[in-house]
Amino acid sequence: MNLKSNKAITLVALIITIIVLLILAGVSLSMVLGDNGLINKAQSSVDKYQQSANNEQDFFNSIEEYIDLKAENIVTAKEIESNPKKYYGAKVTNYTAGGATWRIFYVDTADGTDGNGKYGDEKNTVYLIAEYDDKRGKALGTKNADNTYTANAYASSTTKIREMNPTWATNRGSLESSWNKNEKAAAYLCDTSKWTAYYDSTKANYAIGSPSLEMYADSYNKTHNSNSLVYRYQTNRAPGYGVGVNGIYSNNDGWYTNNNAIDTSQNGIYMCRGEHFWLASPSCGYISGVSLVYVKSASVNRSDILGNAYVVCPIVSLKSDFQIKIEV
Repeated sequence: MNLKSNKAITLVALIITIIVLLILAGVSLSMVLGDNGLINKAQSSVDKYQQSANNEQDFFNSIEEYIDLKAENIVTAKEIESNPKKYYGAKVTNYTAGGATWRIFYVDTADGTDGNGKYGDEKNTVYLIAEYDDKRGKALGTKNADNTYTANAYASSTTKIREMNPTWATNRGSLESSWNKNEKAAAYLCDTSKWTAYYDSTKANYAIGSPSLEMYADSYNKTHNSNSLVYRYQTNRAPGYGVGVNGIYSNNDGWYTNNNAIDTSQNGIYMCRGEHFWLASPSCGYISGVSLVYVKSASVNRSDILGNAYVVCPIVSLKSDFQIKIEV
């Protein structure tokens, strides 16, 4: 009886031992193979180390890329926008279409429609302006027998007058048959099919004849903390823009600014050495009045004679992948 009892106790102990060992084995396997086990933790440590190494390599690559960009004098839209006083007016060395000297004019960071910028292109688009050249004098109309002028023809499908003049477009509508000469002349300046000599298809989206009054003022105000230009849609004598300084619309409620309103600095992109250059916007002063920069009086003015051959300063919209190299 004692022998049988001892055997039973031994068997029970053996079973208990096996159960304990199985439990310990399960716990050990869980510690090694479970979601929070040693193997997963080890793999997680390896992954974190690899990610850290990748981040470090990306950092060094970005530093190397930045050094390379600076060595080639390449600037980005973000850099230009962060310091317009430094970069607006900078000479661009790797855009040469039309044989013109091109300078940085504006970065469109504003919110427009469909996720684009204010002027209809991809947000953060950089615009260049061709430096003033007396040889680019251009009349916006032809003289008739009765000494009046007819605005140059434009194509509705290729003009960007609405994009370049969003305030006017919002108020004026799309009925082109009712447009006056000043609006048609502005549409001609904004017609991308008329200015292809200044368009490099590998680097730019399109070219137009001159900046609009809106873009001119928006660019100017980026580099001037005071003496800012303002504009609004008016219908004094014709549908178009009134212009003023520091919120004040003088001279027939904004037909033109006072003299010496425009700063002559910033590499000549706002005020050049010549006499006049067109702005691609209708003026509210006359039915044939087109906005322009009047250099002799350092003002933004308007001309109601479309036959005057004032200078055009073409604008190009750059592609987002074009690397802008500047002269330092």
